[in-house]
Amino acid sequence: MKLNVIELFGGIGACTKALKRLGYDVNVVDYVEIDKYAVKSYNAINNTNFEPQDITTYNKHFENIDLITHGSPCHAKIFHLLVNNKVVMKEVVQGPV
Repeated sequence: MKLNVIELFGGIGACTKALKRLGYDVNVVDYVEIDKYAVKSYNAINNTNFEPQDITTYNKHFENIDLITHGSPCHAKIFHLLVNNKVVMKEVVQGPV
């Protein structure tokens, strides 16, 4: 049995990947992500062909959806200072970078 999923704020598909790693047979019915680079990565990773979509104008209806997932919006950027390939400092910056 396939698990029919809508993935909101999908990014590169962490929710889908987690479900698959847990052994679920996942069918992503729709994927909503506004960032065109994240969508391109998602499509490459999952062999799909989704287009960027804006959640503020999303107005679709689907039958037989088993699960709606969402990724947390990525407000924080994490920077690592590497010395000899070891993290020596980690800084979290809020907002756009």
